[in-house]
Amino acid sequence: MNLEAKKEFFIKCIQLYETAQVRHGFMLVGAAGCAKSTIYATLIAAWSGIPGQLKISMVKMNPKAIKGQEMYGVMNNIS
Repeated sequence: MNLEAKKEFFIKCIQLYETAQVRHGFMLVGAAGCAKSTIYATLIAAWSGIPGQLKISMVKMNPKAIKGQEMYGVMNNIS
């Protein structure tokens, strides 16, 4: 992917991987140009190269274009 190996980049990739192991979904937030897209693209490419690994999918959403209930779901009060 023409990337330069940096310790900080590897740490962020590992943190994202560990988050993906314990969460069904998560958000990457940060300033423009802080490598969010590069980190998840690198992780997905690496993960896809592992034989027998589950398929990874990513969905981009614009939080300003949908309601909170559509993004996060709704909690039902079942008694």
